[in-house]
Amino acid sequence: MRPYGTFNESRTAASDMMFFAIQTAISSYPGDPRRKEFQEIVDKISSTTDLTLQSKYAAAGCAMAAESIPFTDYCVWDYSLVSNVAKTEFSSWIDGIQENINTSKEENIDSPFVTEDTSYIVVTFAMLSTHSSLQNWLNYLEYASAKKFFARQSIEHLWERIGKSNANMLNHSVNALFAITPRHEDRWYTGAKLRSDDWKYLKPVY
Repeated sequence: MRPYGTFNESRTAASDMMFFAIQTAISSYPGDPRRKEFQEIVDKISSTTDLTLQSKYAAAGCAMAAESIPFTDYCVWDYSLVSNVAKTEFSSWIDGIQENINTSKEENIDSPFVTEDTSYIVVTFAMLSTHSSLQNWLNYLEYASAKKFFARQSIEHLWERIGKSNANMLNHSVNALFAITPRHEDRWYTGAKLRSDDWKYLKPVY
């Protein structure tokens, strides 16, 4: 069984890899239709071996994450043009997601819905690719203003670019991940948890 949320892993991996990943925390609540749609997308990705369909579903999920920007409070994104770093980073993101979903409720990583704090779901996308469509985009990001790294409009642009209908970058990826956590629909992350040392890599979106 392939790791949760992964796809395109059956493509032949070349030696010269590039990496991109983004993770956003989106406010949520019991019965949230947006959360249900995200989970349905992950389930569709997991239920097919058709690489074109997997990319199509993941692109839809990324487009939906872009539409969720008004409800997004925290984010992290990263990339690498160095092949050995790209592979290491991608594996690290995959391992982090698997560890997260395998955590028991007793470990207090997530919690039931609370009214005294904002409750969140976290949407994660990561990919490895050798294709020029990703390389050109990452070269562009190299010159992006650091002051705008976590601006709401910048995060929206990142999700939108991956979620374009033609999904070029996704179709040419050699390994990718689209996941939502917590995996159980009756669990969330509290704002206090996302601001703790366990999630210190997340930055406020402004």
